[in-house]
Amino acid sequence: MDEKNKCYFCDELFTGNVEVEKVYDSEYVFAFNSLHPEAEKDIVIVPKKHIKDLTALIGEDEIYLWEMTKVAKYIAKTLIENVGNARLITDMGSLQKEPHLSFHLIAGKDLK
Repeated sequence: MDEKNKCYFCDELFTGNVEVEKVYDSEYVFAFNSLHPEAEKDIVIVPKKHIKDLTALIGEDEIYLWEMTKVAKYIAKTLIENVGNARLITDMGSLQKEPHLSFHLIAGKDLK
């Protein structure tokens, strides 16, 4: 990946250059507690393959999306039991902070 297209997840997280609190880890997907939470609970779920965003998915990526969804479902059930709610978000375009597909699973008493 060239300088213009640096990706925090590929260049820092997956290489072990930054430590995070892991929630889930498999061959295809990694989930961790956000370093910059936007809610009481903020878990980031990312594919281990570089995929820019939902619009960039191709057929061979379905295993990544399937596992991301499966992980989000499992974590959401736990959050709902413990906190009472959950919201799944993915950003694209100018809303995206990193050029890598990610789900943010947020929960907390202050969500509206």
